[in-house]
Amino acid sequence: MAVLTADKPAELKTHALHLLARDEGDAWREVLDGDAMKDYLAKALGDTQLREGALAFIGETRLVPLLGDVVALACDAGTSPEQRLKALGTVQRVASRAKRNDTAPFLKPIAALIESADPQTCAAAVKAIGAFKGDDPTDVLKAALVSARAPVEVRREALHALGASRSGANVLVALAEKHEVPQDLLLDATELLNSNSNEQIRLIAQKVLPRAAPREGTALPPL
Repeated sequence: MAVLTADKPAELKTHALHLLARDEGDAWREVLDGDAMKDYLAKALGDTQLREGALAFIGETRLVPLLGDVVALACDAGTSPEQRLKALGTVQRVASRAKRNDTAPFLKPIAALIESADPQTCAAAVKAIGAFKGDDPTDVLKAALVSARAPVEVRREALHALGASRSGANVLVALAEKHEVPQDLLLDATELLNSNSNEQIRLIAQKVLPRAAPREGTALPPL
C-alpha cells in the first residue's frame, strides 16, 4: 500500500497492482479486504492514468465491493469507448464470482448499453450480462437475441451467453420449439445446443434443431 499511496509515477503504481494481484498470502488478503485498498481503487478509477491498472486489478481479484464503481465508469457518457470496453470486461469477470444479490442492482444500467450505437459496446454489455446470475439476466439476453434492431454480432453474443448456462439453454430450446430462433443464427444455435454439456439438452436439440445429415443420409453423432 505504501507505493500506491505515495507520490509515485502512475506506471510504478500500475506495476505494483499487477504484482499485488498475484499475492496469495494471508497478510495480502487482509489488505485486499481493507477499506484503504478499496478507497484507493475507487479513486484510481477516476484517474485516467491509473484507471487501466485499477480495472485489471479489480478484474483479476474479482473484487465485488468495487463492482458498482466499475459499472458507473462503464455507463458514464464521458468514458472513452476503449475504456468502456475494458470496464465491461471487468464487470464480466467480477460478476462471474458475485452472488445474484450483488449483481442485481447493476443489471438495468448494463442492459441499457445494449442499445448503444456502437456494436462493440453492445456485444461487451451482452457478455457482461451473461455472467450475471438469475432469471432477469436471462430475460435480457433473450430479448437481445430476438431483437430486430440488434446487429448479428450482438445477437450471436447473446446466443452464446444463453448457451453457457442450463437455464439459458432451456430458453434456446423453447425458442427452437416455437421456431423463434433468428434465421441467421440457426446454424450457430444448432451447433451450440447439440454440443451442450447437458445430455438432456442435447437429446432435445436432436429433435428440435438436429444437425444436418451427411450425404449418406445418417445423422451426425452428438459431440
